[in-house]
Amino acid sequence: MKTTTKIRIILSIGLIIAVIGTVIYFNFNKWLEHTFFPVQAQATYQAPRPIIDNRTVQEHIWDIMTNEYHLSLMEKVKAMAIVDCESKFNPWAIGDNGKSLGLWQIHTGYHKDITPSDCFDVYASTRWAIEKYQHNGNWNIWSCAR
Repeated sequence: MKTTTKIRIILSIGLIIAVIGTVIYFNFNKWLEHTFFPVQAQATYQAPRPIIDNRTVQEHIWDIMTNEYHLSLMEKVKAMAIVDCESKFNPWAIGDNGKSLGLWQIHTGYHKDITPSDCFDVYASTRWAIEKYQHNGNWNIWSCAR
């Protein structure tokens, strides 16, 4: 057998082993993730009021910051960047092993002044976050703001 043929066979076997290894790796990681870090059931929380128009979550947050709290453009941009960093504008986001909830990823173990269902509510959580910002004078309770 020629040397080039042997090299091709070895490379083909190596490629097959790499593909099989990758499949096993990803399936094992999914198993690990679901076995040791199960997703918290959202059914234990009261569903937030639905957004009944066709505007995006971003537009609702912007409207609250503009019309109710009259935040400056820079304050609104910073707030939007925090929400993007924390949850990618997903009102149903759950992080920190089920302790941080909603758009703003409010840690319910630390912040006892907001209910879990309000954390999932775009309006309630945004109002809560802005009031925290106004009380503290900064957005630093969010790690994405630091």
